[in-house]
Amino acid sequence: MVELNKVLISIGVNVQQWLFGDATQPNNNVLLVVSNAYTIVHLDRTSIIPDNIIKGSILAIVKEGANLVIYSGSNLSQGIIGRYVISMSVALSSLSNLYIGVIIDYSTNTLSYSLWADNLQIIGTVNLSNTPGLVTANTGFYIHQSVINTNCECHDPRFDLDLLRFRLQRNSWQVLTSNICNPGLTIPTCSKCVLLQGEIKTTCIQCAPGFSNILGKCLPTRVCADWVNLETYHSQFGPASHGDNDTDSDEISPIK
Repeated sequence: MVELNKVLISIGVNVQQWLFGDATQPNNNVLLVVSNAYTIVHLDRTSIIPDNIIKGSILAIVKEGANLVIYSGSNLSQGIIGRYVISMSVALSSLSNLYIGVIIDYSTNTLSYSLWADNLQIIGTVNLSNTPGLVTANTGFYIHQSVINTNCECHDPRFDLDLLRFRLQRNSWQVLTSNICNPGLTIPTCSKCVLLQGEIKTTCIQCAPGFSNILGKCLPTRVCADWVNLETYHSQFGPASHGDNDTDSDEISPIK
């Protein structure tokens, strides 16, 4: 028998369908519940999931108010609830697509998450209060109807491989929000960005077409090319020389 050290569980979500679909359905705020509770296999979309099933599950992903919340590692008999709010710099209602990947590491008792909210990536790791239950053949899954893809991986669980597989399967992934990575900018300069755990500002990881990364900023490619040429010139010939009567000039003397 192979010992289970890690498990990856991921979902893709049509956010608009989730938030603005049939609001009369029970559990409309619940995206996913993974539980070994016997009763979960008897629940359908018209059933109300008991609160103790959600909070005591192996993994649950829900919306509470405006927050995206993960439950894992609870011990309800001791009054310990493993509840973790995912900090986001963008409102859920402004998103079109959401990929949520979670890796539970039983050896370190940690939970790592990687989210793609349109073109914003959010990553982090939390220490669990208790070790969650194991995912087995008898584990039950409750999945909201807005979830477009679900994966559970126990062999070589990796976020990069899972995201690649997900995007290959879902070639209709659309990015409708353009200002997540470009707050306050009229012309978007960044196409993909990341929000690191504990940070409040995003960091660009891929510049928009026509822009290139230079010293951590997305600048027009032409400006970057000029900067690289200037740095190359300085590395080979030293600081640019100026004429005696041209001390304020920014022009570079031509290379002989």
